[in-house]
Amino acid sequence: MKLEESQKQRSQQDPGHVDEPPPPYDPDKDQSLAQDSDSDSYADLDLDSDAKSNKPLPDWQTGRYDMGIVFLQKLNIQDLRDVDWEAQLHVHAKDVLRLMKEGFYWTEANVRKQEGYFILEQKNLPAFARACEWTCSRIYHLTDMAKDGNPQWIADLRVYARKRSVLSAFRVRHLSVDKIHQAFAFNRKGQVIYEFSKSSPEQNVNAIYNDRPLEGWWPWPKKSQGLEK
Repeated sequence: MKLEESQKQRSQQDPGHVDEPPPPYDPDKDQSLAQDSDSDSYADLDLDSDAKSNKPLPDWQTGRYDMGIVFLQKLNIQDLRDVDWEAQLHVHAKDVLRLMKEGFYWTEANVRKQEGYFILEQKNLPAFARACEWTCSRIYHLTDMAKDGNPQWIADLRVYARKRSVLSAFRVRHLSVDKIHQAFAFNRKGQVIYEFSKSSPEQNVNAIYNDRPLEGWWPWPKKSQGLEK
C-alpha cells in the first residue's frame, strides 16, 4: 500500500479509541530513548498482577487516548511494502500538557512484560491494519513508573507486521525518535492540539506551545532544529 493511502487509513480511525490500557515515567536522555540496560531480564515479572488488576481504572485511563505516535522501521519510503513493521503507541495521560512541558520519557523498563501478547490472525486486526496489508500484531502495555506511585500516563504499543518472525524478533529498544512518522495529541474534548508529520513538515502544529522545543519522545520541535525562541 502507498504511504499516502496508509495515512488516510490511519486518519479514519477513531482518533482516540483504544480497547486496552498503557506505561511508567523514567527520563532517559540517551540517543535510543527506548533502550534499557536490563531489557531482556524477566526476573522482575509480577506474577500476581492479575490479582491486582481488579481495581476500577481512573477516568483518565479509559476512553479516548490523549496522544498517539506512529513509528516505521525506516522513513523516506513511498510504499509500506518497503518496511517490515509499523508500530503505534497510544497514550492515556493524566495531563497531556504536563507531558509537553516536562517532556515525555519512557524506556523498555516501562513495559509490563507479563501483559504482552500476539494477534496472529489478520481477521482479528483493526480495519486500518488489514487495509494496510498487515497480517499479525504484537501488543505491549507500558506504564509510568512514578516515584510517588501515581502514574502520569499509561500506554499500549501495537506492532504490525506481515510475518510472525518479524514480531518475534522485535524489541521495544528498536524504536527511536528518528523513526517517528506521525504524532498526535488531543485535549479532553478530542480536539487536536498537536500534530507532527515527517513527510509533510509544513503541517506540523502545536496549539499550546507553538514552536517551543519539546523533550523526550515528542518529535517536534527540537532544539537541534533551531526553533527555540
